[in-house]
Amino acid sequence: MTNIDGVDRFPDRVLHSHEFRGADEFVGLNLLLIGSSFSGIDIVLQCYKFGARSVTISSRREPIGLKWPAEIKDAPMVVRIEGRTAHFKDGSSLENINAIIFCTGYRHSYPFMAKQFQLHGGITEFVPSNLYKSIFWIDQPYLAYLGTPRQFFTFPLFDLQAALVRDVFLGHIKLPEQVQWQADVNKWQT
Repeated sequence: MTNIDGVDRFPDRVLHSHEFRGADEFVGLNLLLIGSSFSGIDIVLQCYKFGARSVTISSRREPIGLKWPAEIKDAPMVVRIEGRTAHFKDGSSLENINAIIFCTGYRHSYPFMAKQFQLHGGITEFVPSNLYKSIFWIDQPYLAYLGTPRQFFTFPLFDLQAALVRDVFLGHIKLPEQVQWQADVNKWQT
């Protein structure tokens, strides 16, 4: 998680989006969400729909320009936390925060897999270079990875990936010959 002065002394729940299991635990609460990419926006909308009192999205970038309901607000980057108050880069502040959720990116980790099957790449890598259609391992066609693409509408995409893998493994969809896979990956990356 991002190192923000005072976050270690925040008196209530602080979590990363990786730990988020559902919006029902945030009903009636004032949330500060740090980060504004796809997982963050998904969590914002879930919390709003489940009845969070308010959700403030703090980002180092300019707001993405969505017209939010009154309970959702954009804010600049948090510079420090004091008690239940967040102080932002522009000098403004937000009081009475009940929970902080960091949505600052993921690093794929596969410690349960043999090293030769683990994907490697940094947090900003767009698409792993050894996956056909960002799913199927080029060297092992019966090994599929779900959720590896970055910068897409991730959660709906993951559902579609799962359906594709199911249909390929059941034989309902036939993929091209493996020799074409690397050419497809190379084309995508150029």
